[in-house]
Amino acid sequence: MPDALRRVALWSFAVGATSFLVGFIGPIILVPEANQGPLLGIFITGPLGTLAGMITGVFREFVGWKKTPLEVLGSSGLTRGQLLRAAAGIGGLILIMSGLRSAADGVDRSVASSLLVGAVLLWYATIGRIPAWFGRPAR
Repeated sequence: MPDALRRVALWSFAVGATSFLVGFIGPIILVPEANQGPLLGIFITGPLGTLAGMITGVFREFVGWKKTPLEVLGSSGLTRGQLLRAAAGIGGLILIMSGLRSAADGVDRSVASSLLVGAVLLWYATIGRIPAWFGRPAR
């Protein structure tokens, strides 16, 4: 029984944390001028995601599926490197879109850094390594 509770808690945490991050960071990126955007993640998507994760975990235990969220991702046929590159690609697209949207107000350090880091993440997602021009020079 303790293993079942652990798996249900892992599903609750995984789905809840993902939902919270989407609800918290999404409004910041999509509508940066809205000062109450992050409250969506705190009060709505986070708790509802945790509840959905718990329901998912209980359903999986009831049916007899014993894998944790990380084991499900691992058995999807994707390697850890492929998952990391996919996350880097999504993050790079988000940063570039955010930087381009903010560039209309004027280019400053935050816009330049969003575009630069977004480009590096997209480079990593396609090539599989950080570009040589990004980083400190060897001394």
